[in-house]
Amino acid sequence: KLSVQLFDEMRKRSMKNKYGMVTMCVGTGQGAAGIFEFLN
Repeated sequence: KLSVQLFDEMRKRSMKNKYGMVTMCVGTGQGAAGIFEFLN
């Protein structure tokens, strides 16, 4: 879900943002992150 929301926002703001990032907290010190590049 986070990636889909990020892609939608990146599409809306394509002229301002080239990169987007999502982060997820798993708990007990664990986590994950993803960085995406918007390509035309």
